[in-house]
Amino acid sequence: MTGSLRDTAIGLVIGALGGFICWLAGIPAPWLAGSMIAGVIAVFGGAPLGMPNWLKALSFIFLGLQTGTTVSWDTVDRAAHWPLSIAFLAVTVVAVTWACVWYYVRRRNWDGPTALFASLPGALSLVLLLASSTNADMRRVTIAQCIRLFFLV
Repeated sequence: MTGSLRDTAIGLVIGALGGFICWLAGIPAPWLAGSMIAGVIAVFGGAPLGMPNWLKALSFIFLGLQTGTTVSWDTVDRAAHWPLSIAFLAVTVVAVTWACVWYYVRRRNWDGPTALFASLPGALSLVLLLASSTNADMRRVTIAQCIRLFFLV
């Protein structure tokens, strides 16, 4: 998904307006939910949203730094106390991801990389970073991931 700075500015304005409307309405997490809702509506409406590759790369650097700093030794120590829960979670994540990939490929006729990255759980920024290094359809991946995130919030 490439675009000009104009397309980026349009996306930022649309997201800010969506966040502001949700803030006025008293919706929880208004800036996150509002910008996602407005962005999805804009994409489905055909708005020219995108960002230049250099800005996308810069954004992913900052998102990668944020992701890397969230894991501490305390997190690892605590995880060691729940081996059964973590094992069950791992099996469940693999099963649900596989089921979603199967659905997207068999029922929606999506290509493999797009189906995989649309199905992966986890940090939105990390999934989008990984997907952008493949030939996945970034528009589909982004929409599927934003819908997943919206339901989590």
